[in-house]
Amino acid sequence: MNFRKIQWIFVIAFIFLDLFLLTTYLRQSDAITLMTDKSDANTTTAILRNIKSDRIQYGHVSDEHSKGYYVSAPVDNSLRHETDKLHNQTTSFEDNILQATFTTPIKVGQTQQAARKKLASLLADSSMILHGDKYAYNAHLSSKDVMVYTQKFYDRPVLFKGGQIRFNIHDGYVDSYSQGYIAKYNTLREEQVTLSQERALIWLYQYKKITSDSTVLWSQLGYSRLLKANGNRIYIPTWTFAVKNNVSGVVQYRRVNAFTGAIFNGDDNNITK
Repeated sequence: MNFRKIQWIFVIAFIFLDLFLLTTYLRQSDAITLMTDKSDANTTTAILRNIKSDRIQYGHVSDEHSKGYYVSAPVDNSLRHETDKLHNQTTSFEDNILQATFTTPIKVGQTQQAARKKLASLLADSSMILHGDKYAYNAHLSSKDVMVYTQKFYDRPVLFKGGQIRFNIHDGYVDSYSQGYIAKYNTLREEQVTLSQERALIWLYQYKKITSDSTVLWSQLGYSRLLKANGNRIYIPTWTFAVKNNVSGVVQYRRVNAFTGAIFNGDDNNITK
């Protein structure tokens, strides 16, 4: 047997050896990934079981992930220069939030359906509401006494009073409202993946932000204010949970940074109050 034939035999042998080792590695890697995924699933199932055993009711929660942005918006005071367009109301400002009281209260009816229909026509009238077409009704934030309309960033509601209109309703009449307006905004970074609703609930539970004997009334992924810097407000995707204590009846609003899982401390009055 000559040297060249021996060379080829070794080359072919090394190729088969490499293929064997590669196949073995890939199988082990797939097995490790499967075990990790199974372990994570088991851990999630165990935590959800603990939540239920603590008499915390939450309904269905999704394990699907969404995407979002860091958003920057300059502090806007353009409404101050447009109030002369408004009729049948007196206005003032508090922290760039327009506070308006109707000279003659407007009848909207006793039902939410009737009120929404009337408010839709009100929002379409620029002599009554400024930039009303920029807001959409938010059922989660609304009640029989306050109906809330929010602006949106990339199809997600702004869960901060700086991007909301809140109509105050008494006995079938809207007598006043507050309005925050974000005229311009832009993204600071590329789109990023957000936590799932399920994972956000688990974070709240593990950080003891949901107590036993509670009910999660609703949860929503939207944009909340993170900080204010250099004349701009920075907003991030946030999971907001409305949690009712079944003993006291008190409802608190818990927020989770949908990028990092960090918990916002305190009960944020900027959400609905």
